[in-house]
Amino acid sequence: MTELIFLHGVGLDRQIWRPMQDALPDVTTHSYDLRGHGAGPNWDGPASLDGFVSDLWDHADGLGLDSFALCGFSLGAMIAQWAALSQPARISHLILLNGVYQRTADQMAGVQARFDQAKLHGPQIMIDAALERWFPPEFASKHPEYLAQIRARLEGNNTEQFMRSYSLFAHEGAQIDGRLKELQIPTLVATGGLDAGSTPEMTHQMASEIMGAKSVIFKDAAHMLPMQKPHELARLIMGVLRKETE
Repeated sequence: MTELIFLHGVGLDRQIWRPMQDALPDVTTHSYDLRGHGAGPNWDGPASLDGFVSDLWDHADGLGLDSFALCGFSLGAMIAQWAALSQPARISHLILLNGVYQRTADQMAGVQARFDQAKLHGPQIMIDAALERWFPPEFASKHPEYLAQIRARLEGNNTEQFMRSYSLFAHEGAQIDGRLKELQIPTLVATGGLDAGSTPEMTHQMASEIMGAKSVIFKDAAHMLPMQKPHELARLIMGVLRKETE
C-alpha cells in the first residue's frame, strides 16, 4: 500500500490530521509540523515554497520513501503542488484540499487585508473571524472541541514565525498558476462549497488542468475540510490510491 504524507495549513499543526488518520486505518500515514509551526524548525529568513519542499524531501528521506502519496491542505496544498512540479517522480498520488489557485484581484485584496491587519495588530486579531470562516455554524455547535483545538493552536503560535509563513501564503503561489497541466499524477482536488477563500471555482480549475484529476465539492462544508469530512475524504482518497500512475 502506498504511504501518505500530510501537509497542514498556515498557523496550524499536524494535529489537524488526526480525524483523517483515524479514518484511514489501512494506510500508513505520516504528518509533521511545517517549518515555522508547532514543533517544527524556525525560519531564519523569509518563508519560501522551496524551503517547505526541501523539508518535505528531508522528511520523506528520513522515512526511507523514494515515492509517496501527498495530501496538502490550504498552504499545504500550495506546497504539495510545488513539490509535485519540482520532482513529479517522487509523488505517486496527489490530494489537494482547500487549495488556492489563480486568485482574482478581489481575492488577493481580501487576503492582503487580513495580512495587513495581522501585521498592524498582531495575528490574534484574526482568530475569531478565521474560526467563523473555517467552520459552518451547525458543525461548530456540535464539535466545540475542534474549535477549541484550533483556537489554542492559533493563540500559541510564535508571532514572527506565523507572519513569515502567512506572508508567503498571502503573496505567493502565482508561480504555480498555469503549470498544473504539466502534472500526470492521479489527483483528487476538493474543497467546501462554503469556503470563500479556497473556492469551488479554484478547485474545478485545478482539476481541469491536471490530466485525469477529479474535483469534489462538499456543499455543506467550509474551510476545515479535514476535520469536517474525514470519512468522506478517506473514501475518496482510497479511490485515488488504488489508481495506478499513468
